[in-house]
Amino acid sequence: MLAFDPSMGQQTHERSKGVMFYNEGLSYEKNDKYRGNHYGRPDILQYWNVDSIAGYMSRFNHTHGALLKVDIEGNEWDSLLKAIRDRSMLNFDQLLFEIHFYPNSITHQQVNGLIDKWYSLFQELEIQGWEVFYSHTNPQSSLTRFPSSFYVPCCYELSLINTNNLPNYRRRGK
Repeated sequence: MLAFDPSMGQQTHERSKGVMFYNEGLSYEKNDKYRGNHYGRPDILQYWNVDSIAGYMSRFNHTHGALLKVDIEGNEWDSLLKAIRDRSMLNFDQLLFEIHFYPNSITHQQVNGLIDKWYSLFQELEIQGWEVFYSHTNPQSSLTRFPSSFYVPCCYELSLINTNNLPNYRRRGK
């Protein structure tokens, strides 16, 4: 198993037998000077090494993954959209990721753009054969005010399955 998180400030190391931790992050492209924040400290700016899902799969000579878990504080959208479009997502059986949503920190127009981006991503996942099998509010989630005056949790966790890898599965509505 490979784990990546540059925000924790830990050096690359073998975390346990068969689990390698890398002081690097996920993005939509390779970048040796990605600007990010230290975990839990938005006031500490850092420069990180990041790469795309396809880039890491190539680097580590992986062709298949049972599970891809992504929690990258809002950057999951561009990373996942890139992986959908370059078809590297099809190399995984399951996808777990967290949606981060802080509408009180952006304008109503930006919220609409963000929702459009999410909708587009889910449409592309569905076209490639992905289906949501579980979702819930992150228990650590706080309520955040939506521009139209109601409150929503800031963080949701979604679990999807790649139905292409299930030979006897009948997709919903098919």
